[in-house]
Amino acid sequence: MRHMTSIIVPELLPEKEIESMRPREKQRYIESVILKVLERSPRGATISEIESRTHFARNTVTKHLNRLVATRQATRAVRSGVSIYYRNGNVVAAIDYRDRTNPDHFYTLMKLRNEDGDFVYVQEKEVDELRSIKVRGGVMIAASVAPGFVKRLRDFVFEVEK
Repeated sequence: MRHMTSIIVPELLPEKEIESMRPREKQRYIESVILKVLERSPRGATISEIESRTHFARNTVTKHLNRLVATRQATRAVRSGVSIYYRNGNVVAAIDYRDRTNPDHFYTLMKLRNEDGDFVYVQEKEVDELRSIKVRGGVMIAASVAPGFVKRLRDFVFEVEK
């Protein structure tokens, strides 16, 4: 059985201050808090734990966790019928790769390390109309298979036949 004390929550802004934020600013704040919770909770966190410790609405926590999983910033594991969320690892190194055809579109390449090993994470990003950076998606690949993946990708892009 999991205990509520298993997750570590950063110091939160006062509720009135959060409520006075513009919608986009509030979303970014809540998402950053949830990511910090996941980073500080190596054993993972459930929706209920995050909800009770942050006092964010359950639907809000669920929406942000789903987005973090979709953009590969977090992972969801189901154990005994309960969803537990984890941060996808500690960033060991990161670089940006800009799309020369569209200055508002770029990729962040990261080396991640977590309890499952080393990974390469490619995160697609875009600058929106308000000049905010949005994560559009991502792919995480075990570092051990990355060289073969890159070779296969190169062959695919340049239509190399086997």
